[in-house]
Amino acid sequence: STQCDLEQEDVITSVNGHELGNMNTEKMFQKFDKILQDAREANQEFVTFEVHKGVKESAKPKGGDSTNFLKNALPLPPKEKIRMVLWDMDNTLLGKHTRGVWFGKIDEEICSLVTTTFVSLVPPLLEKGFQVGVVTFSDAEVAKVYKEMEHKEGKGGPDLVIPIVSGALTMRYEKEGMDVKEAAKKAKNLVDQMYIVGALPDYRNSTEAHEKEKMPMSKYWHIEQVKDMHVKRTKEPRIKNDEILFFDDSPPNIKAARKSGVHAFWVNPRDAFTENDWRQVAIVCVRMVEGVIW
Repeated sequence: STQCDLEQEDVITSVNGHELGNMNTEKMFQKFDKILQDAREANQEFVTFEVHKGVKESAKPKGGDSTNFLKNALPLPPKEKIRMVLWDMDNTLLGKHTRGVWFGKIDEEICSLVTTTFVSLVPPLLEKGFQVGVVTFSDAEVAKVYKEMEHKEGKGGPDLVIPIVSGALTMRYEKEGMDVKEAAKKAKNLVDQMYIVGALPDYRNSTEAHEKEKMPMSKYWHIEQVKDMHVKRTKEPRIKNDEILFFDDSPPNIKAARKSGVHAFWVNPRDAFTENDWRQVAIVCVRMVEGVIW
């Protein structure tokens, strides 16, 4: 077994004196695997990590600074341990905060702010059979209230997430040389497989629907909704909380999710979701599963 007393934002730079920096993710994992294998063969009970406390801003590229897929494929978690990956939207998968309801155009400008790491992970995750989703406080019901009370046209919840993510994926496929219609069709197919839940607790708790049973001020309700949707869609066994990876920029949401057993990871809102965030999960949560390292 392996035990690491690390914080989510820490970065491992070397193991047993072997440097892990300045290399792409694939090579880093190959080297990490070799180091641990050598340690097991030498009957070492412990390995030594050199850690930089906290991810420096300079070490993390801006999440929405590219319209291309990452050049190197990112490692995926073991299917026998993880079945679902969920993201928050604002300042997490999207390098911007929409304030819950977006009154502007959903165009290339905002779609380009969906992080490169997110759009690089969604296709392979879905292809390998992982469940993927977005849980957000952005709320379509709040958008309706704005329209009724202030005559302002805006989008929230799935009405906002779907076109933004679809647009981002379409742009990436176009960058790869795919025809516009084909790119849009491929992007739609991916988004159709995702689970998207959007609800603002403050607003929902003021309605009759939640008069008796209040919605928690966290993503707990949202995650439960996604799990229900998955069972209804696939007829598969209900996903357990410890089979979920969850990324969010809100510390209270992370704390609540972890308390419920979800593997939750904080994303720096200044950068949104980057390759470094995914790498932290892969390194900090080292798991031995029949010789496979995650």
